[in-house]
Formats: sequence, C-alpha cells, structure tokens
Amino acid sequence: FFQAEDGIRACLLSRGLGDVYKRQLGRRAECARCGLLYVVGDAADEAAHARRCDAFRRGAPAARLERADARVAADVDDRTRVVEVRPTDARSLRAVVREARRTAARDLGAPTDDGGGGEDDAATAYVAVARGRAVGLCLVEPVPGAPRTMGVAAVWVLAARRRRGLGTALVDAARARFALAGPVPRRSIATTHRTRDGAAFFAAYGAGRVYAPTPG
Repeated sequence: FFQAEDGIRACLLSRGLGDVYKRQLGRRAECARCGLLYVVGDAADEAAHARRCDAFRRGAPAARLERADARVAADVDDRTRVVEVRPTDARSLRAVVREARRTAARDLGAPTDDGGGGEDDAATAYVAVARGRAVGLCLVEPVPGAPRTMGVAAVWVLAARRRRGLGTALVDAARARFALAGPVPRRSIATTHRTRDGAAFFAAYGAGRVYAPTPG
C-alpha cells in the first residue's frame, strides 16, 4: 500500500503503524495514481510526488491565466473559462501551457518533454482554467499546404472533468478564434488522432482528415 496517494505516512502513524512506515524508509515506491517512482522518507522525493499527484487530481497550476489581462476565449460555466495563449505571449504564460501539457502526457501515458519546448511552443493553446488550475488543454496550429484548415495537435481534459462537454468547449473556442474570416467549419479541422478516445471524439465532432503535427 505504499503505492497509494499522499498522506499515507500520516495515516499509518495515526493508526499506530509507524514501525511499518519506518521499514519502508529509503525504499523506492511507485505511485498507483501518477506513476512516479520516489524514495519513501526522502523529503525532496516526497514533495515532488505530492506536486505531481496534486496535478493529477486538480490539474496543473494555472493562476497566471486568471489575471485580469488574460485573453479569455470563452466562458464554459460560472467557474471555468477558456484562455488563449499564443506562441508570442510572455514566457510565464507559455510555462503554464508546458506544465499542462506535461500533466496531460503523463495522464495519457505519452512521452513528456521535461526540458520544456516542443510542439506546444509552436502552437496556440486554449487552456480550460478553473479555480487556478488547468483542467483542459487544446493545442492548435496551421496545417502545411492547407491554409483554411485548423490542425489540432492535442486535446486533453482532466479525468474528473470528462464527459461534461469540456473537450467540445475547448475545440469550439479554438475554431472561433483561429481564422480572421470567422469560425473554422468542423469539416475543416485536421487532427492527429493519437488515442482511441481522441479518434472517437473527433469522429463524433465531425472533424476532417488526419495530419502529422509540426515537429517541436
């Protein structure tokens, strides 16, 4: 049970199982929720584990996107809005996008670019923000050779917020702002279809062809 979530140490101590915890000190454990390998009892490792698990539960930190000067693309409900972050925006804003992308990649079991950069830096991001957390992400970019097509490089929604229309709201917000001429028709969306769920989502949404995303 040392693969369980945060608070296990306090739980064990409160139940008189301190000796059990002490026997685990210095051992490597893998969290069943976020998949992080960490050393039990190591303060730095346990702090890193707590941060990652917190992002899995509540979303990546995104308080910077709740400031008054944020570029709001859509209001989803009374506590969730979609904020646009462009490739030319301040580094601090792009850092929020990178952290949201890492959380999404870990959630989906995809490789992460922990050094920063990558395709999210070349794409325009639409981030669903609720109570200071990024709970959804849509990355869009032009498709080479198809100037009227919007390429969706990635879409992700926090597990606790799925099946509530947030993915649709993210793509709708991106479609509405991608082209100066007006909203991009659904059939003029190209996607990467990286997961089975993603392919099913865009098939139902009415998106068009599949494309290869721009290399990071």
